Amino acid sequence: MRKALIAFAAATLMVSANAQDQTVKALQSETGRNIKKDLADTSSKKWKKGGIYGINISQGTLNNWAAGGDNFSLSVNSLLSLYAFYTKNKHSWDNTFDFNLGYVNTTSLGSRKNDDRFDLLSKYGYALNPKLNVAGLFNMRSQFFKGYTFPNSVKTFSSTFMAPGYLLLSAGLDYKPAKNLSIFFSPATARWVIVKDPELSAKGAYGVDPGKKVTLSSELLQP
Repeated sequence: MRKALIAFAAATLMVSANAQDQTVKALQSETGRNIKKDLADTSSKKWKKGGIYGINISQGTLNNWAAGGDNFSLSVNSLLSLYAFYTKNKHSWDNTFDFNLGYVNTTSLGSRKNDDRFDLLSKYGYALNPKLNVAGLFNMRSQFFKGYTFPNSVKTFSSTFMAPGYLLLSAGLDYKPAKNLSIFFSPATARWVIVKDPELSAKGAYGVDPGKKVTLSSELLQP
């Protein structure tokens, strides 16, 4: 009887050990398996982003200069250009942003801002074929800081953020014959001129009726 119990216990341990060994192998197999990506998911959806920043500094000094020159001059000009392009199946969305800012200082004129402008462009397209999209375009242009003119050497306030500001909405066809070439044809366009500053608005600056802050013009291609 004792021998039988020992034999039964040994057989049970062997079965248990074998079962545990199979379980361990299964776990190793599960954790070590390769995960395959769906190529359709990775290739049909894509963001492409980037940009560039540049700055240019120049300085000049003249001695015994002829009329038209300055004893001292300093200019700083910078450019920021960003882009974000999105594609998924037949949908595309192109976005660009450009910002220019410049400063100049001369002996005769003093310190002045000589460049301040930004341009935001956004274009959505739905592909009719590999080279032609139905598209809608949005464009906004203005400046960030106050601007001045100097009639008769008198500093006069002339512009600021969204005064003027230009908004453009357009619908049409976007033809892309090559990778880096896009030709946009629009039969319908609406353009807003915005002068949000009360002082400039009261003067009727930039074609806006005096006292108003927005004027709208639209164009529709006639058959």
